[in-house]
Amino acid sequence: MRSIINAMHGETLLVWNSFLANKKGTEVASKLLNIREDNNVKNSPYNRSFDDELYPISSKVLIENGVLKTYLHNMYTSEKMQELNTGNKFDREVNVTNAILKKGSDNVQGMLQKIDTGAYLINSYHGKSYIISGSNAVFHVKMPEGHYVEKGVIKYPLKETTIRIDMQNLMKNIIAVGSDVVPIRSLKSLYPRHTSHC
Repeated sequence: MRSIINAMHGETLLVWNSFLANKKGTEVASKLLNIREDNNVKNSPYNRSFDDELYPISSKVLIENGVLKTYLHNMYTSEKMQELNTGNKFDREVNVTNAILKKGSDNVQGMLQKIDTGAYLINSYHGKSYIISGSNAVFHVKMPEGHYVEKGVIKYPLKETTIRIDMQNLMKNIIAVGSDVVPIRSLKSLYPRHTSHC
């Protein structure tokens, strides 16, 4: 999800390094995808009322039923793109407080049952969306632990496997969202050292 949030940043959009450029108000993902920024999450250390430019922060819908609702701006990017300031200037960059993916109805077993052929990613590191051009991005993730799945059944383990997929295809082809998702808390960095992630 961090790669999706990053593509909404005004700073990223200004240099045309976003696969979400010129797509606000359009369907960019499966209708199952719903993401919001909530600046008032219980027990979160990242809750804020103002950003670093003292602009008031409010909770906002980022993607609703697959439709991109807003970009994320600070004072500079909002003026350059002639859009409203969204109050997302943190630690010298555009960022979010708590990004929350709306829960689905499937547990892990239910999601596995929907897979014809694929990989069950248990743990990952070095996941990143590599920008190829202004309109294309590839999600590249190294999977140290996981399983190959066929017809909803785990067949054999996978180790040190690399997955590459076009971000736009990935978002459009979401077929299920888990019921155990948690917030990404990323006030100071898109890749915080200690974080829970979807």
